[in-house]
Amino acid sequence: RRAIGIRTGVWLKRIAARHVASVVKLSLTAGHEILGFGGAFTDAAAVANDHLHPGLRAAWIDAYFGPKGAGYTIGRVPFGGCDFSRQGYELDDGEADLDLKRMCLRDDRVDARCGEDAKLPLIKEARSKASRLKLFFSPWSAPAWMKTS
Repeated sequence: RRAIGIRTGVWLKRIAARHVASVVKLSLTAGHEILGFGGAFTDAAAVANDHLHPGLRAAWIDAYFGPKGAGYTIGRVPFGGCDFSRQGYELDDGEADLDLKRMCLRDDRVDARCGEDAKLPLIKEARSKASRLKLFFSPWSAPAWMKTS
């Protein structure tokens, strides 16, 4: 695993060295504002990140969030399970909870307890490179108690 990560890291650096900057021109409709560009902090991203060689992990975080990288400024965090999770799960299971007193941030591991989320270290690494990083939470689907179907 370590040798693969090192070779991949070298390959990633070679691609970055040959990268030619692109310019994208946008015209906005009056009243619209672009808040930024970014990606998603999914359970799959956290699992993949955990399996990378530390050097490659740092390289990809820099490539997306570093000052010489893509400059991502927005991160979507799935609020519960999504199509990039190992299993479906909700952060507020059970009976109706309009005050969200049972809401608990956790990841997709079967034995994950409240407050244990493998996405958090990844988000913290990204924030260390992009201090302006804004996060928003987006449910793939509402908890069962919010639906009638």
